[in-house]
Formats: sequence, C-alpha cells, structure tokens
Amino acid sequence: QPSPGAEKAPEKAPEKAAAALKAAAEEERGTEGSRTTSPYMPQQGCNAMSSSSAQLETCFDYTKALEQLGGDEEMLHNMLSSFVQHGKNAMGKLSAHKDSADMVKLGQEAHSLKGSSSFIAARYLPKLAGQLEKAASDNAEGVPYLLGQILHQFSLLEKDIALRLKLPEA
Repeated sequence: QPSPGAEKAPEKAPEKAAAALKAAAEEERGTEGSRTTSPYMPQQGCNAMSSSSAQLETCFDYTKALEQLGGDEEMLHNMLSSFVQHGKNAMGKLSAHKDSADMVKLGQEAHSLKGSSSFIAARYLPKLAGQLEKAASDNAEGVPYLLGQILHQFSLLEKDIALRLKLPEA
C-alpha cells in the first residue's frame, strides 16, 4: 500500500531537488552573497578558478584534501589526476544509465561518485551525487535535472583541478 501523498511526490521532485540544492549552496556560502536569480542555479557558489583571479571559490578544497592525505602533495596530485580520468568515465556511465532508464546502475554510479568526490573535498558534487542516488532509488522525475547539474559541476571541477595541477584542459 503506497504511503499517503506518494503519488504527488514525483510531481514535486524537481522543485524539491532545486530547493535542496539552493539550500546546500547557501549553507556552503553563508547568507551573504547568496542571491540567485533562480533556484536552478546552485552552481553559482562554485566558479572555475582563473589564473587572473585565484580569489574565487573553487569547486574543491585543496587544503582539506591535502590534510586528508596527511600532507602528501604528490599523492594528492596523483589522486586528483586519477579522479578526473575516472570522473569522465563516470559522467558517460551516468548519462547512459539515465538514457536506458537503469535506475539501479544510475544509483550505484552516483554513490561511487559521491564517495570519490568527497575524498577529494569537492564542494558541491558529493551533495548532488547523493541527491541523484536518492532520486534514482525513488525513480524520481528530478533525475535529468540532477544529472545536468552533476555534469556542469564536474566540468567546473575538472577545470579547477587542471588549473591547480597545471594540466591541459579538456
């Protein structure tokens, strides 16, 4: 027997996802400077770092990631490089699983991305991946929106890592 309101949940999934993303983005930034023109723009807090303005918030916390590895900078650089390579593969798998409507595999891939992006101290990607994992398990309508946000955040994160490691950008 479905729970009360179960039939209404899929209709509100995109709105719930957008509100949760906006709240997460505002929580990360604090209330100052958190004005957005749309709840569908949580990526505003994560800007690709440019060489002329290294003051912008990046998509990952280099210092935190380095601390998690006991200060081993060479190991961190190897992990970040590996994350980008595996992340590109993961983005393709996420899209393929969404296209084939394989929500089980989509959720598993999102779970894996949540863990790996947390380990490198990504700011927004772990939360988005966790939300996608939940949306996939609920077979929610918010899956396409969340996947779009993940693809966007990965692109920004990839650029930040390339700049930090002075790698050629994809």
